[in-house]
Formats: sequence, structure tokens, C-alpha cells
Amino acid sequence: MNLSIKHFLLFFTSCFLFYLPVQAQEDGRLSEKKIKEQELFIEANKFRLLGNLDKASELFQELLKKDRQNDAAAYELARIYTDQNNNREALNYAKQAAAIAPDNLWYQRFLADNYQRNNLFHEAALIYEQLVAKAPSDEYNYFKWAYYLVQDGQNEKALEVYNQLENRNGINEELSRRKHSLYLGIGDTKSAEKELVRLSEAFPGNTDFLHLLAGFYRQMNNSPAALATFKKILEIDPNDSKAYFAISSLETPGSDDDAFLHSLEPIFQNPQVDLDDKIMQILPYAQKAAATDDQALANELLQLASILDRIHPGQAKVCALNGDLLNLTGQPAKALERYRQAVELDGSVFSVWEQLFRLSMEMADYRSLVFFTEKAMDLYPNQVMVFFYNGLGYCRQEIYDKGLSSLEQALLMTGKNTGLKIQVMTQLGIAYQQADKVQKCDQTFQQALQLAPDNPTVLDGYSFALATRGENLDKALAMIQKANDLLPGNGRIEATFGWVLYKQKNYEEAFQWFQNALNHGGETDATTLEHYGDLLYQRDDANQAVEYWQKALDIGFPSTRLQKKIADRKLYE
Repeated sequence: MNLSIKHFLLFFTSCFLFYLPVQAQEDGRLSEKKIKEQELFIEANKFRLLGNLDKASELFQELLKKDRQNDAAAYELARIYTDQNNNREALNYAKQAAAIAPDNLWYQRFLADNYQRNNLFHEAALIYEQLVAKAPSDEYNYFKWAYYLVQDGQNEKALEVYNQLENRNGINEELSRRKHSLYLGIGDTKSAEKELVRLSEAFPGNTDFLHLLAGFYRQMNNSPAALATFKKILEIDPNDSKAYFAISSLETPGSDDDAFLHSLEPIFQNPQVDLDDKIMQILPYAQKAAATDDQALANELLQLASILDRIHPGQAKVCALNGDLLNLTGQPAKALERYRQAVELDGSVFSVWEQLFRLSMEMADYRSLVFFTEKAMDLYPNQVMVFFYNGLGYCRQEIYDKGLSSLEQALLMTGKNTGLKIQVMTQLGIAYQQADKVQKCDQTFQQALQLAPDNPTVLDGYSFALATRGENLDKALAMIQKANDLLPGNGRIEATFGWVLYKQKNYEEAFQWFQNALNHGGETDATTLEHYGDLLYQRDDANQAVEYWQKALDIGFPSTRLQKKIADRKLYE
């Protein structure tokens, strides 16, 4: 037997022997019968503690046959049947224990619990009614009595119980909330209101209770009463943010988003109103603006965010909010600066770092991307995305030794996250191709396809790599066709489709696919622009080819090859 269990059993035995009522003979010693019953009780409890409930039940029943008045054995049998979800038998033995020892509080409460398990709420309520009579100062019994009355559908009587307790102890939040909920449940809204009014009047300096009342008025669509209550809150606490915002929404009912946000400006200009409450007010609108690309809404939000900048200077969350809104309104350079300020003020929010990485990548600011990721590595050494973006930043600058090292590390860190693993493997495969590590490129993409054979991103990446080296172009074409079928209208996939056809010297079809890609976001992708320029050159349009090469140079990394193309006005592959 486990040593700790032995010690527990010894402790249990000594306690049991100490507390067991002594039924002595005239000479003061326990009878042999009682000693055997004690031993049987201890043995039964040993099996119960060890988890052998069937054996324990058998021994307790044997004990109860020997002594029909053994309340402890009946109670233990009830507990065993409760553990076995045999509610009917549990109730029978709980009744027996409570009948043998009617003054035992724990037996009575346990019996009530068993009535509840058998959906006999009326009987459970009767027990607590008796317990209240026996111990009128025990608040717990009142709450349980009322609870079982409610379960039995006796709401009016439950209210009487709460009133009885309130008469003893006075008004308090717990009682008022329960009475308020019960009145609402029976449709008595006037009495429900009265309970919250009484509570707020009993504690006139507590604005939390006034907020409860104001919230009830809003629930009842009683805007004038709600407005008056919120104004009363501000009389007590002039800096109550929730009351300010509630008043603003009540005074501009049915207004559009812009009008409502404009009404918030005076509140945002108040330095005493809590910053977090201000931000929470506009977050849903920021999410809406992002989801709908509503520029007017985003600009209105930006006005409020600029107020926060002035009223709450040096706050990381304000910088991050401004970054989000600047990015949303098409100002990525300014957004990047605000994200940078945010992480310098407080680097503890990783999502802001991710925004910083993502935006640096989108803007092809690879030097900044490497700088920020290197800085983040000290703070987040276990975050995959730090190493992932670090690797991308180096690879885009053609510093492949460091880039591949970071991407390989990111791959090791993905663990069982298949989606993230696929994302890293795709970029690693492309990086191997760019670094002329063809064998590793193929191995990485083949492993990725084993994990996700129908993933359009993997298919696109491998097709791009094969086309870049000019090998297995039929295979590359089949993969990009499949990717396009899985994800039609994707500019990145369409550009790869054009790239594969270009490598097959099918310039007419390639031209159409590049046109599609440019219409689906390709104008902001340096690789798409450069490859389209290559195609234009092959179509004997050198002037336009140089124009697109220059566009690629303007938004991408200044590679030596691309600069030479522009300088010589000639295609180099």
C-alpha cells in the first residue's frame, strides 16, 4: 500500500476511535460486539478511500444489518451511491441517516442535496425551512431554502424568505440582486425597479448600485430615467467614464457612426476619463472600419485617436491604436513609426510586434524588419514568428546564410502546429531555391505536400521555384493550375501562373495571367512587377519593360540584377 495512504488511514482510524460514541458496559469497557463493528466500519472506509466502492458498500451494508441504528454506515452508503450516480439508492440511505440522527446538520444538508438530484425540490425546501427554524442566524440556510423554492416554482414564497432574511440583516447587494431577479422572473418590473432603488438609496455613495439601476432602465427602454441616473452618478463621481459614455449614447439615439463618434470628442478631451474606457468605446468601430474598408469611419476614428495622443501622451496603447488606424487609412509609413513607438514604450504586447513585422514586410523595408526581429528575439525567444520574419528579412536582402538559419529555426519551433509549419516550409523552400540549394528546396516542398497536398500556397511556392530554375515546367504548370482552381482570383497565384507560362515561352497566355495578377494586387508586389517587365521585354516593348522594372525597384529590395536591367535597358535572367 502507498505509504501516504497508510498514514492517512492511520490518522482516520485514530480520529474515528476518538469521536465514536462510547457504549460501555458497567465496567467501562466497550463490548466485543461494538469493537467488531468499529473494525468493520474502519475496514469499509479503507476500501472506500482506496476506490473499491463495491467492497466498501458490501461492508457498510453488513454493518447496517448488524445495527439498524448506525447512522454513520447509512451516510457512507449514501455517499457511495452518490459517487456511483445511483441517485435513488443514495436518497434512500440519506433519508435513513437523517432519520436516525435528525439533529445532525450535515446529514440534513446532504439529504437536501439528494432530493435535488432526484428533482424533489419541494422536499429539499422543507428541510431548509426546518433548518432555518433551528438556526435562524445562519444566512446560508435562507439562501438554500429560497433556491429550492424557486426550483419548485414557488417564487412568491422565495421572496418571503428573502424578506425574512432582510428584516434580520438589513439591505445588502446580494439580497437585492436576488429579489430583483425574482421580480423580473415573475414579470413584476415595478417591484424589480424598487429593489434597485432601495439598494442605491441605502448606499447613496456607491455608484455601482446606481449603475445597476441605470442598466435596468436601459433594459426597460426607459431612456429618460437611465439618463437621469447616469447624471446622478456624475454628481457623485465626476470622472466616471462609463457614465460619460452612456450619456453620450443616450443623448444621440439612432445617430450614425460618424455622428456618435463626433459626440465623443468632448469626453476624449477630458484627461480624467479613463484611457482604457475611451479605447474600449472605439474598438468595435475600428474593427468595423477594417472589415468594411470604410475610410470615412476610419478617418473619424483617427481624429479621436489623435485626441488621445494629445491628452494621454507617451502611452503605448495609444501609439498602437494610431498605428492601426494610420495603416487602415493608407498611411503605412506613419503607421510603421507609431508601431515602433509603441514597442519602445512597452514591448510586452506581442501582437503589436507582429503588426510591426507584417507592415515592414509589406513595405519591403527589410532592414527595419531585421532590426525589429533581432530586438524582439531577446524578449520572445520562443515565438516562431520572430524567427520567421527575421529569416524573411535576411533572405529578401539576399543574405541567405542568416536568413536560412532563422527560417530553419522557425521550422523546428512549429511543433505540432501544422498550419504554421506549412507556412514556414513554403517560405523556406523558396529561400532554398533563391540560395541555389535546389535539393533542399525539393525536399522541403515535397515534405510540405505530404502534409498538405491540396494547399494552394504550397503548390504556388513549389511551382514558382521550379519555374525560376526552368525545370519540370509541366509539373510546375500542373501545380499552379491546381492552386488556381483551389483559390481563384488570387494575384500571387496568377502571377506565378504567368511566370510558368513565360518560362515555357508562351508569352501570349502569360501576358493575360500577368494582367489578371496586376488587377488583383500585383501592382504592390515587386516580384510580379519585375517578371511582368521581363515579359514586356520579350514582347519587344523595352520602354514599358524598364518602366515596370523601375516600379519593382521602387517598392522592393534593390537587387544587383534588377538595377543592371534598368541601367542597360536589357533583360538579364
